[in-house]
Amino acid sequence: MIKLGIRKKLVAAFVGVVLLVILVTFIAVWISFRAGFLQYINDFRYESLVQVSETLSQKIQSESDWQRVVNNPRYWRDFLRQNRSDDRNRRHNRDNRRPSLERFLLLDVNKKHIYGRREKLGELLLIPISIKDKVRDRNLTTSGDRVLGYVGLKPLKNLNNRADKVFVDKQLKFFTVIALFAIAMAVIVAYFLSSWMVSPLQRLVTAMSALMKRDYTVKVDYKANDEISHLVQSFNQLTQTLSQHEKSQQQWIADISHELRTPLTILRGELEAVQDGVRLLNQQGIDSLYEEVLRLQRIVDDLHQLSSSDHGAMRYIFTSASLVDIIQNVLRSQEISLTDHQLANEIIKVGIERPVYGDADRLRQLFQNLLQNSIRYTEKNNAIRVTLNFDNKDFAVVIWEDGPPGAPSSSLARLFDRLYREEKSRNRRQGGSGLGLSICKNIVEAHNGKIKAAHSSLGGLAIDLQLPFAK
Repeated sequence: MIKLGIRKKLVAAFVGVVLLVILVTFIAVWISFRAGFLQYINDFRYESLVQVSETLSQKIQSESDWQRVVNNPRYWRDFLRQNRSDDRNRRHNRDNRRPSLERFLLLDVNKKHIYGRREKLGELLLIPISIKDKVRDRNLTTSGDRVLGYVGLKPLKNLNNRADKVFVDKQLKFFTVIALFAIAMAVIVAYFLSSWMVSPLQRLVTAMSALMKRDYTVKVDYKANDEISHLVQSFNQLTQTLSQHEKSQQQWIADISHELRTPLTILRGELEAVQDGVRLLNQQGIDSLYEEVLRLQRIVDDLHQLSSSDHGAMRYIFTSASLVDIIQNVLRSQEISLTDHQLANEIIKVGIERPVYGDADRLRQLFQNLLQNSIRYTEKNNAIRVTLNFDNKDFAVVIWEDGPPGAPSSSLARLFDRLYREEKSRNRRQGGSGLGLSICKNIVEAHNGKIKAAHSSLGGLAIDLQLPFAK
C-alpha cells in the first residue's frame, strides 16, 4: 500500500477540490453558452419571421389579395425570395444564420397548414397576418385589424450551420485551455501552500524524535495565530515540563539515597564498632541503634505515604467533617509530647462553626503531620496556635502557627517540596524526614483546597489552609 505524506495529501485534496470546482464550472458555463448561443440564433430567425409577416401584411390589402396568395403557391415562393433579397440588400452582407425559405410556414386564420413543411403546431413561432378592416368580428386582435392567417417558423433545437459549429468548437477549445491553465495554477499554489503548512509540522516531528531520545532542550520556533501554533506551544510546554520532571526525579532519587544513607551509615558504624570490640553492646548502644532504626522506619513510612498520595492510592471518603473536633482530638492525642517539649496550645474560632467537605481520617493525618512538624522544630517554652475562620463564603481558613525558630523567606515557597529542609534551623538532627509537609500538600489538594507557608506572629512558621465547606 502506497503511503502518502501529509504534504502530498494536502496537494491531492486541494487539487481535487479545484478540479471539481473547475469541472462543475466548465459544464455549467458550457451548457449556458450553448443555450445562449442557440437563443441568439433563434432571435435572428424570429427577426426574419417578423420581417416576412410585416412585408406580407403590407402586400395584402384585401381578402382577395389573401386568396391569391393562398391559391397560388408560386406567388408564395416568389414572395419569400423577394423578401430574402431585399433583406440582404438592406444588410449589405450575407447572413447564414437566417432561416432558409422552406423553413417558413403559412397557416390560415384557424392555424391550418397551407404552405411549408408540416410541423407540430405547439413547437412553432407564429405571427399573425392582418389587414385594416372596419368590420368587427371574433377574429379581431385590435380595433380595425382583422387576422387572415399566420406566418410560422420552427425554432432551432440544435446547431446545424457549419460556421456556427466551428465557432462553438473554437469556444470549447478556448474554455478547455482556460481550465487546464487553472488546474496548473492550482497545482503550483497547492504545492507551495502545502510546503508552508507542513514545514512547522515537519520541524515538530523532528523535535518529537529528539524528545523521544530524552533530549529535553529541543524547541520548535513557530509564531502564528493558528492551530499549528497552539500545537507548537503545547509541545514546547511539554518539553519544559518533562525537563523539570526529569530534574525533579533525579533530585528525588538523590535525596532519597542521601536520606537513607545517613541512618544506615550510623547503624553500620555502630555495629562495626561492636564487632571490633571498640564499643560494648550495652543498653546505651542498643538505644542508639534503636533510635536510628526508628528514624529509618519513619523515612520509609513517609515515603510510602507520599507515594500513595501522589498516585491517588489513598482512599478518600468525603463527608461533612468538623475541623474543631478533629484538631482538638489531634492535640489531645499528643498531650504528653506537648508537655515534654513545654509547648502550650490554643484554638481560636472566628465566626460560627461550619462543617467542611472532606475525609475525616485524612484531615486528621494532615493535622497530625502539622503537629509533629511543630513539635519537632519548635524550641521549648513556646506555643502552638490554631486559628479557624468560618466567615468566608466558600471555604474555612485554618492558620497553624508555632514558635521560633522560623524559616527564611527564601525557603517558604519550597517547604512543601519533597525532602526539603532549611538546614540551619530545621535539620535532620531533629528527626524529620522532610516529607511531612509534602504529604500535607497532597491531602489538601485532594480536598480541592489550598495551602501555603508564611511567617508566624509567634516567631516561627505559619501554615495557611483553605478547605471547602460542606454544601
